[in-house]
Amino acid sequence: MNDGNTLLGMAQLLLLMFLDGFTNSTQDQLFRRPAKQKLTGAAVMCVLNTFVCGMTLAYLLGFEYKSEARYVLGFLQQYPRAFTDMVAFALLGAVGQVFVFIILEKFDSLILVTATVTRKMISMMLSVVLFGHHLVAVQWLGVLMVFGGIGYESYAKMQGKKAGKAKAE
Repeated sequence: MNDGNTLLGMAQLLLLMFLDGFTNSTQDQLFRRPAKQKLTGAAVMCVLNTFVCGMTLAYLLGFEYKSEARYVLGFLQQYPRAFTDMVAFALLGAVGQVFVFIILEKFDSLILVTATVTRKMISMMLSVVLFGHHLVAVQWLGVLMVFGGIGYESYAKMQGKKAGKAKAE
């Protein structure tokens, strides 16, 4: 566990967690602005996608001697079926992104993280069940911890709502 790859991976994981927390708190601030300055989910999504499209276009066109677009077009000529898969992937990604920004606008980043983790865990469990993948004991422990945390969060919210109703009466 002390080789260079593990250390680099742990450093990248810590950076990812830091940036994820920074992004979540920044998004929450964007959506909690006063009414005159408030941004909609659609506006934030538009700005983000414009930036990403510009960066992707710059990368694809790149320099003359290293144009990635040439490789992509060559791949699509060799495997035309991949174009259909790419379009389906893009459309499903767009639908998913709409839901992400609706959740951010209507709720907050904590709800989004809960929904995202739940979706990923359900996808992983479906992969285990449908494709016969196997998990070792420590992986099952991780699954139980994640679903336990999600279950506890739901339970705590229900208890809080019951307590609020009891006080109101």
